[in-house]
Amino acid sequence: MYAGRPERGASILVAGIIVGTLALIWQTLFISFRSAGGFLPYRLALTIYALVFWIWQVIDAYKLAK
Repeated sequence: MYAGRPERGASILVAGIIVGTLALIWQTLFISFRSAGGFLPYRLALTIYALVFWIWQVIDAYKLAK
């Protein structure tokens, strides 16, 4: 949004919110049906996904601002 592409920024923001919400819903369902020991791999996968998404956003913002 800051780089002059508000539509792109808004769509990425909405996509991030939707994916994050769906991940929280899945996490809630996963915890209720599994033991606490099976939760760790899912949390690690979610953390890796969030990190990759964040790095992609930083690189995309840098390229657009350049």
